[in-house]
Parts: sequence; C-alpha cells; structure tokens
Amino acid sequence: MATARAAVLFACVAAWMWLWSIHTPWAADLTPRLWLYDVLSYARVLLVAWLLAEVALWCWHPSKRRGLALLLLGGTILAGIAGWAYAQTGLGWRLRVLASAPALDALAARGASDLRQRAGQVLVDTVRFPCSAGTPWFWLGRPHGAGSGINLALVSSDSTPRAPFAGAFRIRRIDGRWWMAYQHGARYHALQGNPAAAACSTSAEAPSHRAGMAFVEAG
Repeated sequence: MATARAAVLFACVAAWMWLWSIHTPWAADLTPRLWLYDVLSYARVLLVAWLLAEVALWCWHPSKRRGLALLLLGGTILAGIAGWAYAQTGLGWRLRVLASAPALDALAARGASDLRQRAGQVLVDTVRFPCSAGTPWFWLGRPHGAGSGINLALVSSDSTPRAPFAGAFRIRRIDGRWWMAYQHGARYHALQGNPAAAACSTSAEAPSHRAGMAFVEAG
C-alpha cells in the first residue's frame, strides 16, 4: 500500500511539473488560463502536504518501510527540488538561458514581435529593441495565457544594457552577453509620466537573482 501511494504521488508530482511548464500544448496560446494557475498553486500545497505525510509515515512506522517506496519518495523529493531550482534560482535561469541562446538569437533576427512563442527553455511574450537595434529584450511570460507576464526580460548585450525609464529596472548579468532585467511595475508606470526619464540610460545592478526578484515583487 505504501509503495502504491508513493508511486501515485510521484506520478502526480511529475504531472504537476509538466502542467506548470512551458512545454504544454497551450503554453504559447494567449487564451487566459489564470484559473489553471490558481488550481496548480493550490495543488502544489496539497502535494507538499502529501509528501510530508508520506515521509512522516515512513519514519514513524519501521514495519511499513519498503525499499521501492523509499526510492519513489526520494525520487519525488529530488524531482521537486530540481524542478524548483531550475525554474526559480539564478543557477536555473543560467542553465535555461544557455540552452535557449540559439533559439533566442533566431527570434531576435526576425525583429520586434508580439507573438508569444517558446524559445528553447523560455516563453517569450514580446521582443523589443528599446535602445539599440543590436540589443533585443525578450519579455517573458508564464504558460497560462494572456495577463501572465512576470516583469522579467532577458537581454542580449555585450555591455551593460541601457533601458528607457531605467530607474524602474535592475539588471544582472546571467552569463556572457546575457542579462536579466527586473522591472518594478509601479515605478515603471509612474516614470512614464516623466518624458525626461524615457531617455535610455543604465540601470542599477541587482547583486543576485533573489535581490532582483525582491525588486520585482516590491512593485
């Protein structure tokens, strides 16, 4: 019984990770699916609670310990941690960007775009060239339809990229010519009322991905 439950839990976690990813058939579709975002958010809480309960049962009832159940629980924990790190951490973004670089370069070669599409391991909502024709900004989104932008943009630039309304951004180098731009939404909208702020200039740098995300969330 414990092994069967562990197997079902592993399958549920794998399904959740796929449904949350950009690799679903509907990820590039702009039909709003914020209901799916909400469902997956609640499901994540339930799956974590289930996993903790299974671990507790395994620890507190030695007679029910089975090698296969342990293997499945360990695999579930490792998959969850790896998936979270790949999607949320600075190292994960570095790996995703390096894997996506050829697709992003091909996307930039086609010019500015409002067509949501997958590019390697990222989902691009729009492509813009706000300050230079040689410096594309790839604005990113979640795979849940329109209105799911995340105030993050990947920027390809050999030097620190400049931005209009630079005070609303923090910039962090990911690797080589790739940068992450973190946008403070409220500050950006406030600066749009100031024509002088529209001139391209250099934004302050974020010391870490966590600091950049804190800047985004503050907006």
